[in-house]
Amino acid sequence: MNYTSTIDVESQAIPGVQYRLRRVSFQRRVNLARTLRDHLEALSRLAILEDTAERAAQTALISAEMDAIQLRWALDSIQGLEIDGALATVDSLIEAGPESLVAEILAVVRRETGLSDEERKNSEPPSTSCAGEEPDRAMRGSAENASAAVSMSSEIAGDSSPNSGAPMTNASSGDGGIRTASSNRSS
Repeated sequence: MNYTSTIDVESQAIPGVQYRLRRVSFQRRVNLARTLRDHLEALSRLAILEDTAERAAQTALISAEMDAIQLRWALDSIQGLEIDGALATVDSLIEAGPESLVAEILAVVRRETGLSDEERKNSEPPSTSCAGEEPDRAMRGSAENASAAVSMSSEIAGDSSPNSGAPMTNASSGDGGIRTASSNRSS
């Protein structure tokens, strides 16, 4: 068996563009979780605040910073794309590249790291707009969603941390948790 630590993906957003992503490995997953830790803690702190425009802006900023971190962590190279007359790099893509390509790559990275759209949605700070409907729900929602951000951290870390509190139940397949594009289509 010859294991490659990268995967090549043909862009669906921009035909003719290909990008190479680094596969998830145990150490890379740990490094990502460590890098995102402060951002996840900041989201948890925001989750207990009143739902305001300022909180929404701070949440959006932190989420965008996390997206940039994930892109730099996963994206190895881009082929078939020039930005302002120069070959695209990770940094130039983040700085001035087409948002549709950035969104596509982030979706693939989240799928490859095992973080689905629903899990990501559940990790975002809660809205307190439901507080009027159920008086005690605002407190429950805050605690629940604060723990969801911690859950997101556990998902990124692959529940491999001794502090995760959850026993590991899945046997390792040796692929670092990567699902290939063909296996994802059949799911």
